[in-house]
Amino acid sequence: MPLCETGTVVPVGRELRIHELTSEDQATWDDPIGTVRAVQTPLIATVWSDAQGFFQAALPVGRYSIFTVEDSVLYVFGEDGLGNLSPFEVRENTVAEVHVDIRYQAAF
Repeated sequence: MPLCETGTVVPVGRELRIHELTSEDQATWDDPIGTVRAVQTPLIATVWSDAQGFFQAALPVGRYSIFTVEDSVLYVFGEDGLGNLSPFEVRENTVAEVHVDIRYQAAF
């Protein structure tokens, strides 16, 4: 993927994997910071974001972890301070808005 020379955040299409809530000790970490080779929690859904970065999935109420697939590894884009990776929550009768910030191989 070409570098964004303006430093502007740009939306991208990516494969996203939604797992049951995953903690740090349930992940097999890869060498680069923020990437894992595997997680030991069940895969709930696999979806793709479109060219504008939009994605959706119908999920039951619960807490989940979401990962992007980057160069055959899973990218972790955050944690909740309790050791849970890329967490988000689905509540009853609501839409969960999740912003996935991909900084894998970013240059600052």
